[in-house]
Amino acid sequence: MGGLPMMRKKTIICLIFIMLYISIRLVLMMSSETLIRQGQEAQVGCLTQSIIDCWGFDFWRYPVDQYMHGSVLNALIAIPFFYLFGPHMLSLMLASLLFHACGLTFLFYLMSEHFGRRAAIFSCLLYTLSPPLLTARGLIFSGAHAETVVFGVVIFFLFFKILQEKPSIIWYMLFGFISGLSIWYIASNGIFIISCFIIWTFIDRTFFIKKKMGLYCIGFLVGITPLLLFHFANPYVGATLHRNALVSLAHIDNMGAVVIKLKEILCTVMPNMFLFNEFAPFFGHYFDIFYYSVFMVSLFGMIGYIVLCGVIIKNFRREQCDAYPSTDKTYLFKIIAIISVPIIFSLLYAVSKRPIENFGFGIADYRYTLMLFPFIFMIIALFLDILCSSQKRMIAYTGYSLFCCLIIISIIGQSGFVYSLDFNNRYLLDSGYNYELIGRIAARRYDTELDQAARFISTVQNDDLESDAYRGYGETLANKYLEVQNIEVCTALGTTIDNETLRADYFRGIGIGCADIFYSDTTLLKKRLTAYMNAVDEPLNQRALFRGLLDVFINRPRSSFSVTKIIEVVPETFHSMAYFKWGLKMGSFTFGKPSLEEIRAILYSLSGEHRRDYVYGVGAGIGVFFTGNMKKCVFKIDQFPPALRTWLWQGVGMYHCFKQYGRVDNIQNLLRQCDIEEEDIPYVREYATLLTH
Repeated sequence: MGGLPMMRKKTIICLIFIMLYISIRLVLMMSSETLIRQGQEAQVGCLTQSIIDCWGFDFWRYPVDQYMHGSVLNALIAIPFFYLFGPHMLSLMLASLLFHACGLTFLFYLMSEHFGRRAAIFSCLLYTLSPPLLTARGLIFSGAHAETVVFGVVIFFLFFKILQEKPSIIWYMLFGFISGLSIWYIASNGIFIISCFIIWTFIDRTFFIKKKMGLYCIGFLVGITPLLLFHFANPYVGATLHRNALVSLAHIDNMGAVVIKLKEILCTVMPNMFLFNEFAPFFGHYFDIFYYSVFMVSLFGMIGYIVLCGVIIKNFRREQCDAYPSTDKTYLFKIIAIISVPIIFSLLYAVSKRPIENFGFGIADYRYTLMLFPFIFMIIALFLDILCSSQKRMIAYTGYSLFCCLIIISIIGQSGFVYSLDFNNRYLLDSGYNYELIGRIAARRYDTELDQAARFISTVQNDDLESDAYRGYGETLANKYLEVQNIEVCTALGTTIDNETLRADYFRGIGIGCADIFYSDTTLLKKRLTAYMNAVDEPLNQRALFRGLLDVFINRPRSSFSVTKIIEVVPETFHSMAYFKWGLKMGSFTFGKPSLEEIRAILYSLSGEHRRDYVYGVGAGIGVFFTGNMKKCVFKIDQFPPALRTWLWQGVGMYHCFKQYGRVDNIQNLLRQCDIEEEDIPYVREYATLLTH
């Protein structure tokens, strides 16, 4: 009977952690402005809406990206939230919240069952009050990197279950099923499976030929079935990994390069991956160093602990070892399995094709390291638990003090997401789906058969979003045909689209596809731009194409283009557009608060019309960032010199034109209501069409 009260206590503690986790995230969601805006989550929402509307009958064949098959599973998870709260970003965030709350639950039971209640409480508090990177990415529901956090915990929970003395056969099948499902979700989850198999081999070197391995394989095949079906349904794509996959052995023959890259991972990537420097209001860099230092001390401390226990096992008799519960071999192998994950990750990252990236903002740079976070928390929790268990008060106080410091700096880091305490974040009610994905599906199904593609796109129940679909259609065709330098196929097809708006969006998609292929080589790009200009005769189509190019050069996190380099590449006819869209980016800095310092740095280097275009864009971007909340726009615009505020407010008016109408038809009265001068209305009408999210 003693086990029942203990189970109830565990359940109560776990529920407290879940409520705390959800409460903190809800407060951050309501008080933040652009906590996360990755873009791909809206395409997950598109899959969700397709299932609800019953026209996406084979939705499983069309993940958001080739390597993000988890987006299909996420779409299924989001369905009840779309029904309850509508097709908004709020629904996708809540679905992500549920997913990560499940990870927290598994983490608690994993730690409490195998390492004790205090270690469980430590690790769950670190998970709940996490560093900024995990907090921000934990609300992105795109079906890739952030969710590896949950899969890692679940895989190890099941693996530890099969290490019990007489586990049920169901645990072997569940372990195999989740392993296969995780590989389908995203291939980098294979790191967890590699870690488990290494430890499994040490424990039982003959398990490969035993029945339990067959049970695992059966479960694995069932779990990975969606990936196999995708391969057979899309033979031209296949079940290939991303071209810069983390799990690869591309550089193993060049050990010098591997060592240099490994050093950079350990000395640059991992110390900065917590992102306190980006979000903490003060001392962020020192918080990063402190958190990483505690982790590394904990890692080496646990390695030393394992070595010490190994010496005891080797040199002491069995009855003497029994006095040390920690000398149980299975217990030690569980610890080794946990600490092996960051080690294997670092080694595989060092030999892989995946470069050390620098996009200019950490939330994109460090997404691969997300899979390490639960293991970082567990390693720290295990080490601090040992310190706190010491009979020497000084050592015990040191353990508790370090833990309190980690919690305090995490709270400070999470406070950086809070913009205002009015809990009026309108972004939560933004549309939760983007129909670019529908256009991509149409291109995969029907290629250049425009009539069939158009009929498929027209099955979408929201006619206002057809333009997004045509943009996705043009982008996919461009990616296919421009790789063989056959732009004529794309441009000739575009001229047959009767609707002027849809035709413009189609050519904008072509521009996006062009930039995706050539943006890394500016010399080649300049040559290709001449061919594009010759292939696209109509000025409106040319403008749409260059608008798509600028979408990539300016807005994509991967872009290394400065505004100066863009002006060198883009024809003079489109310089005004380039400056406007650059201002739009700076005003709506998508991963944090608008940076006045960076805005001003560019502002004072410009003059004349280019300065006006740029400030228009900044104003429109501020409108995007605050989703039209006038009180917050006033607060931000008042920080600029009075001479610029008229242009900034005109930019805000552009945002409202776009937001309320989607197009710029019949908006003359609205423009006057925004106090926009009559002579400026043509500019506003033109630039309102350039607003994108």
